[in-house]
Amino acid sequence: MSDLNPPQEQALTAERYGELLSAVELLYIKGNMSARIKFFQDWPAPGRYILGEELIGFDTDGTDDFERKAALEEEAEERRYEFYDELKTLSEKSIQNGVLNLEYVSGLMQRWGREISELVFTPRHVERVFGSAPRSETSQPAPAKMPQRDMGVVTKEIEAQYAPNPLEKPKNDEPLPTPRDMVFSKKIAGPGIDNDADIKPIDTAPPSPNADEDGKES
Repeated sequence: MSDLNPPQEQALTAERYGELLSAVELLYIKGNMSARIKFFQDWPAPGRYILGEELIGFDTDGTDDFERKAALEEEAEERRYEFYDELKTLSEKSIQNGVLNLEYVSGLMQRWGREISELVFTPRHVERVFGSAPRSETSQPAPAKMPQRDMGVVTKEIEAQYAPNPLEKPKNDEPLPTPRDMVFSKKIAGPGIDNDADIKPIDTAPPSPNADEDGKES
């Protein structure tokens, strides 16, 4: 069995290495609070490493100690330049004669911490120094489950939704005749008379022209 690793495992740097290198190069720290805040938002771990917690606190909460803030900006600019130089010369100093300089790489990772190291080096190299990542960091969070509801309650809600409103009259329906209406209709028609049977059509035909002569002859 071959011990060769896939190309992505043989690589030294992580996917976001180039993006981080460019962001650190373009970061201007002195008197540029908005740029510092933006960098920290985009790169939390490198932001803490370069700027420091105290300067970040001044940027987010404000301060009247401008002399101290200026001194912190100077210190942060020195760390930024040092960090940028380490990133820029990473491949050159990490690999010598085609062999990984584990001592140098390990020293960088120990100083940066795991979060920054994962942005710079591939997982294979990070795990050689820090070991496997804790399960909570590598595994995807379980999808949230919908709360279970009592089916009896659900059934009652559905029935209530579709139950007719007793106060609402039916639409497009004629009201049913009451017993009083039926008695009143019988009185008008008269006893023993079938209204439908006794109603005959009216003869609307014109009278015959011989009707008068026939009457005279008779």
